[in-house]
Amino acid sequence: MRTIRGIGDYSGRSRRAEVVFFLIAYTLLAVVLSFAVLSFTSYAIARWFGIFLRLLFFVPFIPLFVRRLHDQGLSGWLAALLPVAFLLALPHELAASTGNVQALFAEKGSGLQLLFDAVCIVILILCFLPGSRGPNRFGPDPRLEDA
Repeated sequence: MRTIRGIGDYSGRSRRAEVVFFLIAYTLLAVVLSFAVLSFTSYAIARWFGIFLRLLFFVPFIPLFVRRLHDQGLSGWLAALLPVAFLLALPHELAASTGNVQALFAEKGSGLQLLFDAVCIVILILCFLPGSRGPNRFGPDPRLEDA
């Protein structure tokens, strides 16, 4: 899979299927590893392990997202939405890791939570919009390369 082999490869284009396979692999790996960690440690340690897994997932997802944007003919600078979403999720993660239930309920309708939700929806839409047909300024159409 190009995502794992070329972690720092921001050039070219990637198909939607690459995003889908990456998300499936991450989800399966996260479920299995989280279950194993939770079986042998406390919930707090498992929670921090989940945060670590998300960080680990974040690193190869950035170039993959840039290549998806390139496939649509968009600038890779739109990938700046990823760190924004990550930072907007921090208050929730910190409240959850400390077990502060009141803070979790208080933030549900907050502006930060709504902004986080909006940014995540935009990221999802950008991941799954169809790419431009034929070659564009970022390279040849990856659908035609596979044929």
